Parts: sequence; C-alpha cells; structure tokens
Amino acid sequence: MAQLTITKPDVLAVGYIARLVAEGLTMNLPVCNLNGTGTFSWLLEFDTATGKLRTGGAMPTSDPLAGYCFANMSAGEFEIAPKELDAPLTDGAWSGASDILNVPIFLDTGAGDAAAEPIVLPMHQVQLTDAKVSADSNCIGRYNRAGLNPTEACLPGPDGDPAAFINGGKLTAFITLEEVDRVIIPGIEQSLCVVLSGDIGEYGTGETPNTCKRDESGEIVLKGDWCSATNSAATDECADAYALGGEYSASAVKITGLCPQ
Repeated sequence: MAQLTITKPDVLAVGYIARLVAEGLTMNLPVCNLNGTGTFSWLLEFDTATGKLRTGGAMPTSDPLAGYCFANMSAGEFEIAPKELDAPLTDGAWSGASDILNVPIFLDTGAGDAAAEPIVLPMHQVQLTDAKVSADSNCIGRYNRAGLNPTEACLPGPDGDPAAFINGGKLTAFITLEEVDRVIIPGIEQSLCVVLSGDIGEYGTGETPNTCKRDESGEIVLKGDWCSATNSAATDECADAYALGGEYSASAVKITGLCPQ
C-alpha cells in the first residue's frame, strides 16, 4: 500500500494516529517525491494462476528498491503472519475477505531484527473491496499528478491535502475494545482504546500506561459503535467494538517471501 486514508472511526481519521499511519506508510524514497519513514508496510501479493491473495504487514526495510518480506513473528499476545484470501482478478477487479488480520505498524527505521516491537492493529472481518489492479499490474489507484504542485516539489500536504495518490480500493473491518486496550502507543503511553474514546479524562485510568476505565465487573466503560458478536452496528446490549473504514492506493514492489524468524 502506498497510501491509507482512514475514514472511520473519526478520531483516527485526523491527529496523531492519522499522521503516524501516513508517515509510516509513505516510502522513504525521495527520488520519487516520497518522503515518509517507510516503517509501516502492508503488502498485497497476487497469484493470478490460483486467484489467491497473500496479504499482511512487512518488516521495515532500509532500501525500498531491495524489496520487502512478510512479517512472521509474535508481538505480545498477537501473532503476525500473512493471510491467504480468495481474490481472483476479473479484468483487474478483485475483492477479498479475512476473519482476522493482525497488521504491524513499526515506528522506527531499523531494518529487520533491528526494528522495535510494533504497534499491532488487530482487525476482524476484514473486507477489501472496490479495487482494481492497473493493466500494467503496477498500481491500485494512481499517482495524483494533477493535484500536486510542482512549485512545492510535488509533495503532498502535511495534513494529506493534497494527497500523493488517488485511492483505488476500500477497506472495512472492526476492532474490539478489549484487544486495542492492550495496544499501547509509544510516545504517548496510552492504549488505542483510550485514543479511540476521544476523552482521556473521562475514559482513561490516568495510570502509566493509560488504559481504558472499567466498571466493577471488569468491563470497559467506553462504548463503541459496533458489536463484535453480530458484526453489525452497536446496540444497548452490545457495543464492544469500533467499525474501521478506509481507502487505499498501492504501488508495485518486490516481495521476497516470509521474513526469517
């Protein structure tokens, strides 16, 4: 993926997490006007003969042109490995789905074993839809040639407007509050659950790391907009998750297989 624009929940669409995703996902390849950190890499590998798609996170690489390998590791309680989906190409158009996909977001630029343990985005009922691979098999979406300003070195805006790419695919999933309360964001020492609340004082414990408050029965007080049991909108009886939505673009890279453990 060359770009991932989070559309929901709203609190992740702007601010620190949105910038973290945008900077990490953008390659560190100035020759192509791409000046990100390149520490967050999400791979999509198509097998046109079998109609399969292998997808998952990659370890950081110091040289994007040398290629990427699929992360194959544990991070805390989360197992990180690519998933194989049914995704046959029909004139380039495709879609795919996975029950569970744990995608790592690395924050440092160390390559391979030098990379620190990542933030993990634990997603359920992942749907990749409305996507089409270009005729030359190099892109999903396209470079925003017309929208970028040559006088500003064709660089995207700091808030993503203008964007470097025109997105060409959609992502939906949900994330559970229990799981993301165990995902601690370095630098701010808050769980992703607290970040999702949008109100640290109301829903955070105030401890370090700052996790979500719980009631006397041990249940998280914060209510999400989604129900994990039914994979549908939250109700008064079930509001233990948040719906996740986004749009993305992708550009061709060399994929070298699984990273050595």
